[in-house]
Amino acid sequence: MLRKKSNKTGKEGKIIYALKYVGIAQLFAWLFDFCENVRLEKWINQGVAGNMFLFEEMVMIKFAIGILGALLAIISMVYYVVKIKALKTK
Repeated sequence: MLRKKSNKTGKEGKIIYALKYVGIAQLFAWLFDFCENVRLEKWINQGVAGNMFLFEEMVMIKFAIGILGALLAIISMVYYVVKIKALKTK
């Protein structure tokens, strides 16, 4: 049995490619979250907020990665649902 060769340059290939790299970026978001929690716990124990170097940027990047991942997942889900419905109507 021969399998159909997948098209990596079409829309599906680009969506899979983007999802793969957003998934890798999620590891950075997890790392940023861990660093944020360590810093917050240290500040709570000291009773005062300390060094704010890159703290706000780290939080913004973390949320941007999460929002981008959610949007990309929703867009790809809608794309595949529409594609499946189009195939069923043929």
